Amino acid sequence: MRRMVGKRHWDMIVIQATVRVLPDKAEEYERLYRDLAPRIRATQPGIVFYEMAKNPNAPLVYKAMEVYRDEAAMKSHVGSDLLREAMPAVRACLDGDPLIEVLRTVDY
Repeated sequence: MRRMVGKRHWDMIVIQATVRVLPDKAEEYERLYRDLAPRIRATQPGIVFYEMAKNPNAPLVYKAMEVYRDEAAMKSHVGSDLLREAMPAVRACLDGDPLIEVLRTVDY
């Protein structure tokens, strides 16, 4: 049985992305995120959670954690103008490709 709150299903998509940034780009990467994240949260109602964390033991490693209400919300985010416009600057900060995990919440 699906857990419900009101009429909202809790069968969500969770993305966890691990990125390593270039040593001279860490501040820029954080600035880009601080600028982009509030705009994404404000314009994409299907996003339940959208945060970034920094590993204190590996200061160039970041984890992006994103939770989407459903697949449509995730596709809307991935195809958004905001994300498409920001990605060249974000990619310029990265030291290699991100490791991206796509998860789904479980019923309980």
